[in-house]
Amino acid sequence: MIKRISNPLLIFSLLLFLLSACAVKKMVKQAEQFEAAGMFGEAAELYYEALQKKPDKAELKIALKRNGQVYYEEQVAETRSSYNRQEYKETVYLYIQANQRIEKYQRQGVSIKTDPAMDRYFSDAKNYYLDQRYNSGLKLLGDEEFGEAKRIFTEISEIDANYKDTRNYLNQASFEPLYRQGNQHFQDGRYMDAYRQWENIFAQDKSYKDTRTRMEQALSERYKEGSLLLMHESFNDAATALGDVYQANPNFKDVKVLYTEARNEPVYRQAMVDLDKGRCRTAYFDFSRIIEDAVVYKKSKTLREQALKCAEYPVAVYSRPINHYTADALQFENTLIGSLVDQQNIFLKVFNLSTINSRMESSLVNSAGKMDSRLLQLLYDENGIKAVLYLDYDNYEKKSGELQKESKTGYERVVTKNDLGETKIYDRQVKYNEYSQENRIALSVAYKLVSTTTGEILLSNTYSDSRKDQISYATYGGNKDQLYPATFNRGVWNIDEQGYRRLQSLLREETQIKSLAQLQKYLFEELTNKIAVDINQFNPER
Repeated sequence: MIKRISNPLLIFSLLLFLLSACAVKKMVKQAEQFEAAGMFGEAAELYYEALQKKPDKAELKIALKRNGQVYYEEQVAETRSSYNRQEYKETVYLYIQANQRIEKYQRQGVSIKTDPAMDRYFSDAKNYYLDQRYNSGLKLLGDEEFGEAKRIFTEISEIDANYKDTRNYLNQASFEPLYRQGNQHFQDGRYMDAYRQWENIFAQDKSYKDTRTRMEQALSERYKEGSLLLMHESFNDAATALGDVYQANPNFKDVKVLYTEARNEPVYRQAMVDLDKGRCRTAYFDFSRIIEDAVVYKKSKTLREQALKCAEYPVAVYSRPINHYTADALQFENTLIGSLVDQQNIFLKVFNLSTINSRMESSLVNSAGKMDSRLLQLLYDENGIKAVLYLDYDNYEKKSGELQKESKTGYERVVTKNDLGETKIYDRQVKYNEYSQENRIALSVAYKLVSTTTGEILLSNTYSDSRKDQISYATYGGNKDQLYPATFNRGVWNIDEQGYRRLQSLLREETQIKSLAQLQKYLFEELTNKIAVDINQFNPER
């Protein structure tokens, strides 16, 4: 019996193995053909690739060594020939390529026997070739052909990094165009562009010309621009200029102090104006911005405290009683005060009117819902209250439903099998109970935020909502899973198989209903949160 492989990862791994094996066989076959044709370099490269896929196959190492050695000897002969022809560039690069191959094969554990003559050819040819390239590079530098000179000195450096003073001339070819471009930027007054050019050079060669000094000069000129702009109170431009210097060198002279002043002085002055004109919230936030940015700036902390005191907005909450539900109105007020506190508004101070002046509760609002302006002013004068949040309730409904019970007729069905395997069904008429109940609460509340000094209605709205909970369930003292409902038709009770699912659902329903107190809590929290959000977003300074 053949066992089928069901592991996808194992199948994938096996597939990769088979594909790899096929690829190696193909490469070896082609390598053998190259070897037979005397194309030893091509054959060696294919054996090398195959060995990378199968590093443990000894025959591949042997084949690579055989072909690599023959090809190396061919390269030796070619190098000797180019050297004798005085083609020194070709000699140098033939030697480099041969060495690169030898090193590559060695990484696969295959050694090629080298010819000492190759080193002599390379040494002599290199001296001739690099001397010629070096002189060409010098001439290009003299002609200020920096790009081409850089290419030549880069080539020399790659062949022999220590050849004469190639490194210095390579730096000159690389950096001189940047250095001169920095000079041009500096002359054009683009000091930070000049700084960045010289900084680029300095990061690579700290000793190149006077780059460090030139960087300092560029920052100094930009610093002077910023200082002059600050003196003339062009704060935005000054902040830009001084910010450039600060970002480049935070410790440059007193740039940190001046940059801080350029950023914050206009904000500070505007905050002072706002505070003087009673726009205390705006002033508070501006002073806070300054403190967050500068930590310490002039009298910002003291003035922020002054702005906060000025911006405080004490509000007294008051509502008419709800007929027959006085305690509920008080509960709504307390819930609203809690919701307002939860907004964490640093300016808003909330009080219950009864706690600060209980004498006013009965006379502040007349029967028509109009507030007494004299009493409002008295609240401000005696208690510092700036506004009254007045609540008026309507359509308040609380309904606690009674638990309704209804006795029902049903059948308990028992299914059995006799000794012959025949199925027998026995339906026994029984009684079970169904229950239902609903609790409901609803409220509409209108609010007005009224100024104590002017009597103006600053904010108003009406919110309505309701909450209810209802339950429907059934109980049965017998085997619930076997209980079916019944229908009465023409004087006869019949089992109702279609109603089985509904009855089974009722038998498993929740039997506890949410109380009116729970529903009231949810409803009051929802309504007061809406009012609290409105009050929190209200800005009396706008």
